[in-house]
Amino acid sequence: MSDAVGGARGGPRRHRPGDAHSYALGEWAALEALRHRPGAVRAVLLDPALDGSRRARLTLAAERAGVPWRDDARALRALRHRSDARALVLLDASPDALDATADHVALIGTRNAGNLGAVLRASLGFDLRDVALIGSRLDPWSPHVLRASLGARFALRVATFADAQAYGEAHPQRTVATFGAARPGRPSVALPEAHLPRPVTLAFGPEWPDASSGEHPAGAADGLTVHIPQHPDLESHNLAVAVGIVLYALRHGAC
Repeated sequence: MSDAVGGARGGPRRHRPGDAHSYALGEWAALEALRHRPGAVRAVLLDPALDGSRRARLTLAAERAGVPWRDDARALRALRHRSDARALVLLDASPDALDATADHVALIGTRNAGNLGAVLRASLGFDLRDVALIGSRLDPWSPHVLRASLGARFALRVATFADAQAYGEAHPQRTVATFGAARPGRPSVALPEAHLPRPVTLAFGPEWPDASSGEHPAGAADGLTVHIPQHPDLESHNLAVAVGIVLYALRHGAC
């Protein structure tokens, strides 16, 4: 095992942002990694206490993918934060490239790994496979993101961009729809009334700044600003909830 994955004594060490390798904890995450990215999986580590059909399912999936597996209680104890995590996959964390012809979700300044994982689950649920992280410090290969996504990360392309300009240069001339709560003085279209030419970039911030700040993806200033109709007592939706609502509307013809 190389030092990039192994520590000074040869065992796996905790992931650091930007590492060329990572790991995913949990049986379902391991199965999804073997299913969607078998070429990236370097090894499957199991808790010796894992037995029966659960062990058989994982070892069979690893063998079919041509991936080595072994019992390694020490590595699991060192890396897991929950005692019920009985499996771990070691994998290459190579960067993804987005499909320029597909719809994108663009997340601006996202800071919470749990929120990102939930967005990835929603994206896969509605078959949107391309997610851009703009101006975010989150590593899309972080074990926290992988676990929060329940393995959805392995079926998606997730790319990082330093800022909106970098995204716009990589994916120019796209329709960009920015989403936020309706605000006085900020013209916007209600989601059911929005007509989104495809492919579209669905852009979500915390709350969007003025277009003049340069933090919008290219095209947002002259694109669409869309709000989700909601009860006036609500300030705004959670990011993952908002993304799920918008993707449902997009996939089922409500916009």
